[in-house]
Amino acid sequence: DGVLVCGGLQEGATMSSRVLPCDSLALLDVDTMTWRRVDASAGGSSVPPPLMSASLVRVDGQVVLLGGVSNDGAAGAWLREAPLPMRMLELDVAAATATWSRLLVDPMPSERDEPYRAFPARFACVAVGRKVILTGGGGLCFSFGVRFNADLEVAVSRTDLEGVEATADVGGAPPASA
Repeated sequence: DGVLVCGGLQEGATMSSRVLPCDSLALLDVDTMTWRRVDASAGGSSVPPPLMSASLVRVDGQVVLLGGVSNDGAAGAWLREAPLPMRMLELDVAAATATWSRLLVDPMPSERDEPYRAFPARFACVAVGRKVILTGGGGLCFSFGVRFNADLEVAVSRTDLEGVEATADVGGAPPASA
């Protein structure tokens, strides 16, 4: 067992100066409390752009990278008709190599929800079987503040070795605070 860290914002840096690419992976061995670099660009595969505020979650031995904000803020865009970009990392920790493949999720809210959804950043996620539950977080808009997400449930299903298919369904609102 270990802890995998991916990309992020370099200490003391600003968004415009130094965001670490998502192929900057490090694995913490929790038994020895030592770090080692994991090569995520093996096999000539493309890698996600540099991101901050993204989340990793393990689903059936795969690591799924969700959300995040890029240097130019493009990943923090509001989406309605466009699919929500995600990446799946097929990670072979023993070989210290990995390849990335694109995972698309349709984030369309149901009719009862708002007509748009913020691209998730700074949220928490957990895998429950083949579903990933995202809670909290929201979109960043430096002119108008933060836009918070409703809870989101993502079902991840591998259809074959080449493609990944996923669906999304918006869950209910969180309970009101007392």
